[in-house]
Amino acid sequence: MFNRVLSRLPVRPGLAVFESHLGRHYSDNPKYIYRELRRTGRPVRAVWAYASSPKGFPDDAALVRRGSWAYFLALARARFWVDNQGYPEGLRKRPETTYIQTWHGSAFKLMGLDQPRVKSGPAAQRDKLRRMVERYDCFLVRSGHDAETLCAGLGVCAELLPAGYPRNDPLVNGVNGDPELAAEVASLRASLGLDDGRRAVLYAPTFTTGPKGRPVKLLDPPIDPEVFARELGEEYVLLVRPHYLCKANVPPGARSVMRDVGGVPDVTPLLLLADALITDHSSIMFDFALLDRPIILHLPDGRDLTAGYFDLDRHGPGPITRTEDELVAALAGLDAAEAGHAARRRAFAARFGEHDRGTAARTVVDRYFPAARPRNRGDRGDRGERNGRTA
Repeated sequence: MFNRVLSRLPVRPGLAVFESHLGRHYSDNPKYIYRELRRTGRPVRAVWAYASSPKGFPDDAALVRRGSWAYFLALARARFWVDNQGYPEGLRKRPETTYIQTWHGSAFKLMGLDQPRVKSGPAAQRDKLRRMVERYDCFLVRSGHDAETLCAGLGVCAELLPAGYPRNDPLVNGVNGDPELAAEVASLRASLGLDDGRRAVLYAPTFTTGPKGRPVKLLDPPIDPEVFARELGEEYVLLVRPHYLCKANVPPGARSVMRDVGGVPDVTPLLLLADALITDHSSIMFDFALLDRPIILHLPDGRDLTAGYFDLDRHGPGPITRTEDELVAALAGLDAAEAGHAARRRAFAARFGEHDRGTAARTVVDRYFPAARPRNRGDRGDRGERNGRTA
């Protein structure tokens, strides 16, 4: 129906469909492009796709449920597609539609055709990847590393826009000039009870897979809550942020020293309020490094054997720990060890975030979206605009 019927309808100038992580959240790079469009008053009619609930999505955009008739109709008639993962496979993008693929993180782990299971797997799997990727008209990159690894692995043939990531603009610029985001961070800090003088440490690893290759559903804290409370609880609060494919397993009794922040839709405010990061191979290390705050790479259970695009021991942004005791010691000695890791972390940020200058959202908007036309006196605006409705 989409390719045979809906794609024959006329494209609507200025119609843009936004989606983040398959409609899970109002978040990530698409969110910050949308905010820049709104800030600059571009003549864009925004539609946001949501997967299950419209809660948390912007009131001043039209909302459609992912997979609904309204969703497919909006995609068929859109002048712009903006997302960070992928619209449904099988939908042919029209030549009149510009697809801005922001993606959702630089790569340490092998991607796409660089993965042995994809390279040696069924041809149908590679064909599916090719069809998804060849729809892109623009692909955002943060560095030459992205172009050489992520883009090559996925087989991207679209324009590579060396703008950095819009979600990282606040990590470079701070929030002083952004009252909306400053209020969001302050509200989050208050809701998490982080005003008692202790430092917030964000634990945000990527997902792990079980024996059958499926994501493990529960993420345990990296340190036993009783051990954390005894050894570190007077100085730190641990914020446990699972990958969206799993949930945090934080015991209710650990609330005094640990918080489950898996329900926070957008990670950028969490990065802004965190004083340090614990992660593994997750792409979050590339983003957090821009803040020039301590990073610990915790690689238990053989995770340091994971194949990647570079050697974490040589080029990682911080110390590596492999056991609970090592992680406790690293946190206890965080300040003392800072002098030995700061220079390498800054080199890491410069290498992998070379295009993150705090202007990514503006660069994307200026490159692809028309400027607002000056209104004549008596202009009553776009009578067809529809705000805040769901379908």
